[in-house]
Amino acid sequence: KSIRNYKAVPPLVWKVLITQFLMNSSHFMTVSLLAVYMVNTLKFGAWEVATVMTTNLIAAQVLPFLFGLMADKYGFRLFMAGGLLLRALGLIGFAFGHGWGTLSAMALVMGVGVAMYESSVYPFFSKQPLPIAARAFVLNNQMLNMGVVVGPLLSGVLLTYDIRLAFVVSSFLFGCLGLWVFAQKDID
Repeated sequence: KSIRNYKAVPPLVWKVLITQFLMNSSHFMTVSLLAVYMVNTLKFGAWEVATVMTTNLIAAQVLPFLFGLMADKYGFRLFMAGGLLLRALGLIGFAFGHGWGTLSAMALVMGVGVAMYESSVYPFFSKQPLPIAARAFVLNNQMLNMGVVVGPLLSGVLLTYDIRLAFVVSSFLFGCLGLWVFAQKDID
């Protein structure tokens, strides 16, 4: 019965679920290193690290309401893709930016990206027929949890080469995901 339930989930929903896994893996590949990178590599003080991290968090938590309304009106695909691409931009800024102002701006860009993406992906799941939506949310949690495990493992490998490599690889992955989502015309 379990296998039948998984097979009942449409391919497009599976694609978005796999995107969720890759997105969360990429996110946790870098978020676990961000404070360490700012303190050890960039020599930021506590208030600088706190400001960068808080800027990202506030944007990611406050703006979904606004972007959710806009995504309902203009379509989920554009906001999902835009959010992923903004996160790619923020991560590449973290890799090559060095000043507190630059990293604060990149944190804001990433927070806006999180708000745009998350305010679109969950309504996409909820618009599925009820049995599919219920399965999609359960599978979504499983995909997110797998990303929480895989991401830090990848960052540990990349950390042995250069801490900034995690930001570059994550940025590349977010960029690819954003372009892929943009190409999926059926998401709207």
